[in-house]
Amino acid sequence: MASVFIPGRVVSMNEIVALRASWRGAYSKAKREYEAVALPLIKAELPPVKRADISMLIVEPHARRDPDGICSGASKMLCDALVEAGVIPDDGHECVASLSFRWAVNPDEPGVWLSVTEARD
Repeated sequence: MASVFIPGRVVSMNEIVALRASWRGAYSKAKREYEAVALPLIKAELPPVKRADISMLIVEPHARRDPDGICSGASKMLCDALVEAGVIPDDGHECVASLSFRWAVNPDEPGVWLSVTEARD
């Protein structure tokens, strides 16, 4: 299993929905900004796999946001980043065997611990 820490607060699904509703380019801008941080780290630390078990430990600065919204937003942003970085060929069923999530609170170091393992199924 290979892991990488991506610093910063991840965008929640509620925020993604709001961004898409606000103006046409808001979501794309937020995604580009997140990928500017995440992609270099992912490319440096995670080797390519054909089919992945993906786990995320999402570290929030506080416990105010709902876990389901945080996990959905992290999944969308980071699975897309894994494809963009060449770690997985696609983020569909044929390339993602499983997704798992945990969350924690640390006001001093929010971010996501992203782990990818070659699926054995």
